[in-house]
Amino acid sequence: MRELELGSHEGGALAFSWDGYDDQGDFAGSGLYQVTAQATVDGAEMAPAVHVAAEVESVSLGGSGGVRLNLVGLGQVSMNDVKEIY
Repeated sequence: MRELELGSHEGGALAFSWDGYDDQGDFAGSGLYQVTAQATVDGAEMAPAVHVAAEVESVSLGGSGGVRLNLVGLGQVSMNDVKEIY
C-alpha cells in the first residue's frame, strides 16, 4: 500500500496523516486499512503501539459490551479501548 518515512523523533506520541494515496500515487479508494508502525530504538527494531483518531457518530449504551462508540468509517469500539478524547 504505502510506507511513510517520518524521520527521527523524541519518544512519545507522534501525529501524522495519510492522504489516501498508495506508493504509486494512485488513490487507494474506500475500504478498511491497517496502520502499523516500525521504529528503531538504540539500534533495535520495535513495533510501537498505534492509535487511530476517528469521529464519533453515536454512542451505544448497555448490553454485555458496555458503552460502545460508533466511529465514522471504523464501526464500533468499546469505550474501554479509547485512549484519549479531544
